[in-house]
Amino acid sequence: MSNSSPASVHADPHSVSTLLNFHDLHRHSWEPPELGEMLRHQLNAPLQMGLGTLSAEVSHQLRASSDLSPLLTLGQLLAHPQPPLELLKLVKRFAKTCKSDVHNPLPPKLVMLLYYVSIAAALVRLGQRISELPDPRLRRGLRWLAAQAWVTPEIQTLLTEAMNQIPVSTGEAAPAEPEPLAEPIME
Repeated sequence: MSNSSPASVHADPHSVSTLLNFHDLHRHSWEPPELGEMLRHQLNAPLQMGLGTLSAEVSHQLRASSDLSPLLTLGQLLAHPQPPLELLKLVKRFAKTCKSDVHNPLPPKLVMLLYYVSIAAALVRLGQRISELPDPRLRRGLRWLAAQAWVTPEIQTLLTEAMNQIPVSTGEAAPAEPEPLAEPIME
């Protein structure tokens, strides 16, 4: 009697190697309620903990600002009437880092929201542009995210206010009805 099973004797090496590929294990199709819970967690977590590898830079920025708590949350940063521009840039950088990291545990839609909401807060609260995305693409991303059921009303308002501040260029018609959008692009 042989020690090997018939399946293992005739297994295709490529099929066996794909069984060992763990890169997509963390990819999951998150439902809107789950995304909403994760968003609320991100908004309520201290910023220096929520931005992982950028925590030292966040800590430095918080110490440099005398009117901000060292336990400032992302939600408080986004609601602040004059948030420090450098902190908003760090949130954007964190999102870009997460997007390119295959081992990042955050859902891509949540990462995309962090990217766009940091841009929106800089535009609405400070009148500053921190993205080089062309206006139509920026507006498309803001509109898509503002329409998501899992996004909090406060964040939806911020995204909509930012979208309304971006001028519609000549030859670009503002849609009367939001067209069905694929997920926006991050650069």
